[in-house]
Amino acid sequence: MATSVKYTLAGIDCTNAKYVMSWKELDEAEIKSHLKYTKDWDQAKRFVKTKKQLPEGLLAFATAPLHRTPYEPDVIHGVSDVLQAYHLGNDWCAAHDAHPFVMTMTMNSSICHGCVQCHMLKQPNITPMCSSSKTAGKTEQGEINWVWPGDQLEPTVRWMLERIVRDGGVSFPRTGETYPGFDVCKLCSFLVFRKPREKKK
Repeated sequence: MATSVKYTLAGIDCTNAKYVMSWKELDEAEIKSHLKYTKDWDQAKRFVKTKKQLPEGLLAFATAPLHRTPYEPDVIHGVSDVLQAYHLGNDWCAAHDAHPFVMTMTMNSSICHGCVQCHMLKQPNITPMCSSSKTAGKTEQGEINWVWPGDQLEPTVRWMLERIVRDGGVSFPRTGETYPGFDVCKLCSFLVFRKPREKKK
């Protein structure tokens, strides 16, 4: 059973991904694909040109489940809910003694550009899904992407484990400590549950 999947130019249908991987030039079709978000053609062109691109010459890339990867990954991409990603970001800051955690989103290439940017800058990122990822049913509404340089996830998780030992849990809802919204039904500000007042005798 294969543990990884190799992708080449012929196997990629997303033109936005092809552009950031330098598998295609900036052309009218790429600019046009951004017009649904931008004010006009010139703005779309400027926005596309701000995206990071891999150096030319990439032959292929491969993906694999992290626990079964047969190689050292350059980039690790995960999907989680927002609170989980928040704690990952916090733990990266503490583990690497760096702050603030900078999040970047780009139009029409949230995760493909997110991976390229992570690889080029050697910095992690937390970024929302592309619209097509949601409309195609690949992701749930409350999920978010996180992308880590391959050598930076282990120190992040090691600090997370230390924090679990110290605090009794990785996340406020798991430690027994109060946190904003802990008494609110699904974080709805209109429904707050309180203990009933004791009747005076």
